[in-house]
Amino acid sequence: MSVLTSDLTAGSATEIVTSRFLNHPRDLVYEAFHHPDHLMHWWGPTGFTNTFHEFDPVPGGAWRFTMHSPAGVDYFNASDFVELARPERIVFVHLQPVHFFQMTLLFTEEGTGTRVTWRMCFEDEQEVVKLGKFIHAANEQNMDRLQRHLQSMPSMPETFRTFMISRNLKASRQRVFEAWTNASQLSQWWGPHAYTNPECRLDFRPGGAWNIVMQSPDEVRFPISGRFQEIILGEKIVTTLDCSAHPPEWQDMIKPNRSEDETNPAGEIRQTVIFTGNEQRTTLTVRLTFESVEIYHAFIRTGIHDGWNESLESLAGLLERGD
Repeated sequence: MSVLTSDLTAGSATEIVTSRFLNHPRDLVYEAFHHPDHLMHWWGPTGFTNTFHEFDPVPGGAWRFTMHSPAGVDYFNASDFVELARPERIVFVHLQPVHFFQMTLLFTEEGTGTRVTWRMCFEDEQEVVKLGKFIHAANEQNMDRLQRHLQSMPSMPETFRTFMISRNLKASRQRVFEAWTNASQLSQWWGPHAYTNPECRLDFRPGGAWNIVMQSPDEVRFPISGRFQEIILGEKIVTTLDCSAHPPEWQDMIKPNRSEDETNPAGEIRQTVIFTGNEQRTTLTVRLTFESVEIYHAFIRTGIHDGWNESLESLAGLLERGD
């Protein structure tokens, strides 16, 4: 079955289009789609709930989940991400042969709010005729649920200020855990591709200190320090992150017009790393919780998604090489 292109023609007979204006900023609306802790709570028609099995929002990444109907019927869903352009566009392909389609989600700023447009492109007109009435109604219910969820997001402060990324790795849980707890291995994959880590020290115990120094291609140093707060061997690592030794230019990006005595505008960051899986594969989930929503969005603007995607690509490469 062919994969459709991401350039869809407006008004095509093979499309079902749903659009709604939401009185919320575009970054927030995009995050409601991009973050599984949000998405799982509103995706689907009224009364449905979701169990997410796999969610890897990168081009080629998998999204596998089961929708549970109010009548108790389970519907397994398999999709693959095609394109993600924060905060403007998400494209994924729904792989079920019953109704194979490509979904393009567009996020357009309108005044102080956001217009969300869903474009579902099917392989032929017959699918649209057969499914159109049901899908239009289901999409409207989905938009209703999204709107209610957006209104509730400020009442979920920790989720709202938490960055999350997940990756499925072809290695045992113990092997992935080791790559996080061995300084010589951590220094090989931490940070964006172009960066190196000339210094890395870990006192791997609850209360123990850790630090790593990232260095850019032009030899600008970005030290990070912290302490281990919780360790469950093979399962979980919780640490603090302190970026106060980062260059002043970086601090200004986090908080423009900061005062001279504000030497750590990023505040204390809590990093939680979860390892689940077996001897063949591991799902790694990283959560960074910031002190405020404003700091979270500052990190989004500075490219935290790209940086962590590149880090986890390097980690996957390290594991595949068997270093």
